[in-house]
Amino acid sequence: MIQDTAISPNGLAQRRLTQVFKYLKRLHQLRNPIPVPRDLSGYSVVLWLDSWPIHPCIVVRKGDSAEDDIDANTKTAPPICIRRAPLTSCPNPVEVLGKKSGELLDGWLKPGWQNADAEVKVLESRNSDDEKQQAVTVAFADDPERVAALNVWSIARTKWVAAERPSIAARRLFERIHALWTAMQREGDRVELVLADGMLSVPEQSVRHPALLQRVNLEFDSSVPEFRFATGTEKVDLHRALLRLVPNIDGRMIGSFDTELEAQPIEPLGGESANGFFRRLVQGLFNDGEFLSAKPTGTETARPSIWREPVIFLRPRNAGLNTTLDNIIKDLEKEETAPPVGLCRMVGVEASEAAPLIGSGDSETSRTPAGPDRDILFSKPANAEQYQIAERLAQSNAVLVQGPPGTGKTHTIANLLGYLLAQGKTVLVTAHTTKALRVLRGQVDEALQPLCLSVLEGDADSQAQLSRAAQDIAERLSGSNAASLRREAG
Repeated sequence: MIQDTAISPNGLAQRRLTQVFKYLKRLHQLRNPIPVPRDLSGYSVVLWLDSWPIHPCIVVRKGDSAEDDIDANTKTAPPICIRRAPLTSCPNPVEVLGKKSGELLDGWLKPGWQNADAEVKVLESRNSDDEKQQAVTVAFADDPERVAALNVWSIARTKWVAAERPSIAARRLFERIHALWTAMQREGDRVELVLADGMLSVPEQSVRHPALLQRVNLEFDSSVPEFRFATGTEKVDLHRALLRLVPNIDGRMIGSFDTELEAQPIEPLGGESANGFFRRLVQGLFNDGEFLSAKPTGTETARPSIWREPVIFLRPRNAGLNTTLDNIIKDLEKEETAPPVGLCRMVGVEASEAAPLIGSGDSETSRTPAGPDRDILFSKPANAEQYQIAERLAQSNAVLVQGPPGTGKTHTIANLLGYLLAQGKTVLVTAHTTKALRVLRGQVDEALQPLCLSVLEGDADSQAQLSRAAQDIAERLSGSNAASLRREAG
């Protein structure tokens, strides 16, 4: 049995934290037994990018760009943008033929001729009154001028349909994305969008799924209107869980390609760099692996292969937690990793044992001071426990607060925000759900709420809050001066 004292404090913290996160991963798998999909048939939303219509309102940025050719705007531009395509009306017979000839078709066209997807149909005959007010049946073909007018107008309408179809297809895609965005506003805490490429096919294991994944956020700019699939700072991941389904793949090879991807990130919509990575991946994992330059025409390939077929799909958010935990465990297993002080204390290793504090040394100033009491500025009523938390936070790098619902944890966080802002610090607050952040923002003092900028995945409320916050800050700065602020402080 190996004693904890036989290794260094840093190694002890790494080993304990690795065990903790491995336990969390197994616990998550037991509580959320989501099988790894072998194909895309199980996802509720699947968007094949190559099947999208070609239209100026649909922008999909593919390929590699030289660093010299990339400006600041291109670096931050979302890879996929979809604007609402404008539509035009079907040409009216009077507009095409003139009043006299156009009126020949008045009352003969069946409803639906304005729709580009509908076929033009006319009444074969209809009844009308003659000069003696007697009913007379008139056939459409009885008037040669009427038939000629229909032919001339149909030619003009056919040209309009051909030119309008791309815009109609682009508008339908926009409407589909709008329905997806609406659904994600309701279920954004449970699902996530993934941009993927590198379709891996292993017929023996019934695998037909992308191997390269990157989470994306769906943003909506109602002023354009336009939808944007933004990758932000999301990491590009190799689908290790999928590769582990293939029994003859060496786990060390998966690790080596994962390390290569970390050193030289590849974008799912990349060009030759992505092609080279997929070629090395399939040939390195399989003895007979093949990289295909195009999607195969058949239903299955005869041997393991990868081809380019970018896709966006919607999956349960828990599906990405395993990858996150894998990355944490992988990082902890590196010898050079220095675990954060807060995590070290959570597993029973003090900061002084695991890693020295910044500026520490042999002098008396290196020890954590026990007093005197600090000047703690709270914006809301507080109890002794909240002052104690603030004091401990000032003395160390991390404080863990635990308690059942209704004990004032959110109130405490709101007070700590005011305390830290008074020190000129910037605070980042994270939570598992957007609801928790909304509740916390409501607890923050009204004078500080304009400083709270919400980043809730393209949430409409957070975008509105951001706009109001910027306006309030500008008004505050323009209407204040040093003298008035000193009087308020006094």
